[in-house]
Amino acid sequence: ELIFSSLPVTVHVLEGKKVTSYESTFQISFRGAEAFVLLLIAALMNSVVMFGHVEDRRKDVYTMATLGADPKSLFNAMLVEATILGVAASYLGWLAAPLINAALSELSAWWGGAAVAVSPLPIENMFYATVIGLAVSVASAYIPSRRASGLSKMGREERKVISPSELKLAGGMAIYELPIRV
Repeated sequence: ELIFSSLPVTVHVLEGKKVTSYESTFQISFRGAEAFVLLLIAALMNSVVMFGHVEDRRKDVYTMATLGADPKSLFNAMLVEATILGVAASYLGWLAAPLINAALSELSAWWGGAAVAVSPLPIENMFYATVIGLAVSVASAYIPSRRASGLSKMGREERKVISPSELKLAGGMAIYELPIRV
């Protein structure tokens, strides 16, 4: 059994006009492969988004490559972007969880069920959410980042060093003819 968090949480249950409060251990746990299936789905969704991002920014990547960005720089830029998005999304998810819980509780009470109000999530849960979100984000962005780094053709080739014998002097200026065939 994989347990992400086991922290004490105060739970307030509203049934009709009576409120019952008790403290319990709040555990997010998954048994067996369920946790890995959920993480795999999250990674696949993130990977699809990153592939789309690479395709949308293809012209930008070509421009950076033309200006001299090597494949390693492009790879690192995409991974840094995925890291920032992973941390931000994890933090926003941690903030939104109590709001979603409150909305679902109100909806349940409206349908005639018991309303359950959970106290705000402890700060330790933000750490767990950030670590898991960061790991999933970086792992799923690896292949799209490699693909983006492959778009840089200039960075893969060795740069030519121009020797003085290849230069022509004309009017006090050194001229080098590019080896381009038309």
